[in-house]
Amino acid sequence: MGKGNIAIDKSMIKTIVDGKIIIPLPKVLVGNRYYPMFSIFSPTQCDSCGSKLHVNSHHTRFIISRYGTISLNVTYWLCPTCKKHYHDRVIGVQGSANYSSEYYDTQINGNYSATDKKVCFLSNAVILRLIAALH
Repeated sequence: MGKGNIAIDKSMIKTIVDGKIIIPLPKVLVGNRYYPMFSIFSPTQCDSCGSKLHVNSHHTRFIISRYGTISLNVTYWLCPTCKKHYHDRVIGVQGSANYSSEYYDTQINGNYSATDKKVCFLSNAVILRLIAALH
């Protein structure tokens, strides 16, 4: 065994604030700016008629990611003129999915290898078949 101090891996540093573990999230390029993953963008006006949107309802979305399950408060919007529906956009999540894009990429491309210590994920089709078999 070597002498002296051993360097600490600081790549996944976490901070504790008010008894909660805070993990810095990666930045995602949107347009020409970088935003933290899971940031929320709210629409302001209707794409069709240009009217100002009104709040329709509030919901909590649970998004599965490799950082754990993320709970986000999102708002659904309604155009008062043309009655078109809109929702908040979550950075790093496609549409109304309940998993983040980086989690989906890991799920599709991941395979089990004991030497690489990668996690094995089942494909969506296999998961649906397993759920159907349980019912």
